[in-house]
Amino acid sequence: MKNFPLVLALSLLLLGCNRSPASDSVSDQKSPFSKTPIRGALLAQVGDWAIGIDDFKGYLNKIKPFVGNAIDVESARFKREFLNDLVRTQVLGQVAVQRGYDKDEEVVRALRDTKNSLLASRMRAEIEKTVN
Repeated sequence: MKNFPLVLALSLLLLGCNRSPASDSVSDQKSPFSKTPIRGALLAQVGDWAIGIDDFKGYLNKIKPFVGNAIDVESARFKREFLNDLVRTQVLGQVAVQRGYDKDEEVVRALRDTKNSLLASRMRAEIEKTVN
């Protein structure tokens, strides 16, 4: 699984820019301790972040075209490692916020640039829809 970190990074980037309230049928279902709406039964939760089984399946479906046959995303081993990495990322991210890393100038700049890039991608997609 030497490609696993690349798959995780790619999937997080893709999932962040492809999720829109208009296209996702996010239920009002929430974990009792989470502010995050989830799709499907609760699969994992870290603080106020939660993921449902249908959300997780959506993640897997979105990364399949990018990994092709190189990785069996349907295997139990891959799913377990992928979910563990998603959870680990949330844990580390929440600890980093508690330590104030989210206020670091470099992090703030990177977040702003990433946000602008995601917004530009969304805008391009919307323009392409109206043109076609």
